[in-house]
Amino acid sequence: MTMLRNVMRVFLSTGLVAILLGTFGGPVAAQSPGTEEVKTVIETMVRSVNKDALDTLMAQFAADAKIYTRVLRSQVSKDKYREVMTDVFSKGDLISAEIRDMQVTFGDPSHATVLGTVYLVTRTSRPSGRVEYKLEKRDGRWLIVETNTK
Repeated sequence: MTMLRNVMRVFLSTGLVAILLGTFGGPVAAQSPGTEEVKTVIETMVRSVNKDALDTLMAQFAADAKIYTRVLRSQVSKDKYREVMTDVFSKGDLISAEIRDMQVTFGDPSHATVLGTVYLVTRTSRPSGRVEYKLEKRDGRWLIVETNTK
């Protein structure tokens, strides 16, 4: 009888832990559908900065995007951002860019926000900071519609 009680205790406690983990999102919570697609847009943007690939960089942004640029310390249009990045690439001031700790949240199936930490290496400094990217799914494709510092 004692052995049966011990087996029942183990079973119940294990079952309770499984229920709690399922209810409260245990150590490995499932990602929302679209998370990897959204991250890929941001990663592609960063890789294109590192490769001076202006056309690939600009393809990640919606035509009406508002993009924060550290160069001007303000949000600018996509056309203005193209001018700024053309200048940055031609001068060779930006050596590398990296993004870490990306967290993706969805307002709905066609709106996502990414928070991450950007690390830059330039000829004169190594700035870093939190950045927010707002994305929308348009015609089946995720595009960055706004960027801000946090």
